[in-house]
Amino acid sequence: MPADEPGPSRGSQLLESWRGALTQKKASEFFEIDIATYNRFEHGKRRPSAELGFKIERMTDGRVPARSWYEPAKLRRARRAS
Repeated sequence: MPADEPGPSRGSQLLESWRGALTQKKASEFFEIDIATYNRFEHGKRRPSAELGFKIERMTDGRVPARSWYEPAKLRRARRAS
């Protein structure tokens, strides 16, 4: 995967964990976003804008912090290698 592609992030993992038994459709409706966009967030193919990241943080009562979507590429690569 090229370095400029998002790849999985802690935010992706936390979002999936937060969703629990909810369907992706219900979760996307909760955040008022398209289901395809939600799916891309959860699978690490895309990251939310800063504005949406903070909205997700607020709406999940901090369980998915906005900062969890962004980390230095070096840390991301190290996590994937382990």
